[in-house]
Amino acid sequence: MGRGGRGATTEIGELAAALGAPVVTTMPGRGVLPDDHAHHAGAIGSSGHQSAAETLDEADVVVAFGISRRGASAFDLPGDHHLIQVDHDLGRLANASRAGLPLHGTARHTAQALTERLGAAASPGGEHLGFARARHARYLATRRRRSRIPTRPSRPIRPSALAMELADRFAGGGPAPLVTVDVGLTTLWIYRYLTGRQDFVWTSSFATMGFAVPAAAALAPGADRPVLTAVGDGGLAVTLSELGTLADLDLPVTVVVFDNGRLGAIRFEQEIMGWPEYGSALHNGDLAEAARAYGLAAERVTTMAGLRNALRVARVARRPYLIDVVCDDNEIPAPAQRRPAAAQIIGYALALGREAARAARPGGAQR
Repeated sequence: MGRGGRGATTEIGELAAALGAPVVTTMPGRGVLPDDHAHHAGAIGSSGHQSAAETLDEADVVVAFGISRRGASAFDLPGDHHLIQVDHDLGRLANASRAGLPLHGTARHTAQALTERLGAAASPGGEHLGFARARHARYLATRRRRSRIPTRPSRPIRPSALAMELADRFAGGGPAPLVTVDVGLTTLWIYRYLTGRQDFVWTSSFATMGFAVPAAAALAPGADRPVLTAVGDGGLAVTLSELGTLADLDLPVTVVVFDNGRLGAIRFEQEIMGWPEYGSALHNGDLAEAARAYGLAAERVTTMAGLRNALRVARVARRPYLIDVVCDDNEIPAPAQRRPAAAQIIGYALALGREAARAARPGGAQR
């Protein structure tokens, strides 16, 4: 399910129930189907969940709603299955080279029609329902396993643990938050680990750094729910002055900064190709102090206890609030669905060796 599936949550859920089929989502469709839906099997892609990739690997037929040639597209979906692609855009359907059956229509109306025409005839039996339930159970098991990711008191907060803490803090009563997400490793941490009943606003395919804070400023005035912004330190630097916009408009936005002191995605892209890190380090200073200079309430945290307290304060502040979270810069953004390619493992080991050799030389540490 992609961006075209937004607004058709009920209809797609009913179709899945009628067919006894599991549902996986792409990044643009993340949040369309609640994570606790009985047929949800996770998010697809290298930043997503292993359960979703396994579901597509085992599928015979896949109905894709609103996926496009940019980002998580039909020809990128793993598995040897028959593809039925649904889209209201005839141009995208014309370019759907993999689709065995392109269907022109909106996600809502097409899902309704398929449910009416196939649901009664399908009458999912034990095998189909068992497959859907097994895939959902696999997804839940993945969530439970990841929920035990430790952060030692003596070490910086792991970005994955930060994302899961956000999920915990915004779970339960009240409306689901609207989450704007910036580009970089923060995208991965949020996509994979911030589970629950959130609605997400992304810039797809890692397209635009500095997106999240301006997006929150645009959306918050009309939002009837909490607005949470997840941004890396590099992404914040691109549009730092937009913090002043939040302050001037007094918008109740909580900005959480994944502050690892570097352009993390650039660093790991270099390293998996075998090159030592170069030019990715940032000199941030205290980003909470910078936010206060723009007129925001802000706090810098280095422990999970401090993070939990800051999130409690932010939830009741009802004004712009920035939390500068000092994160571990060494958590590896490994692919979700399969083991990394051998070339990436070898490249990463080679890069670490080159970095160690560089650091051993007088004045050789790269920062």
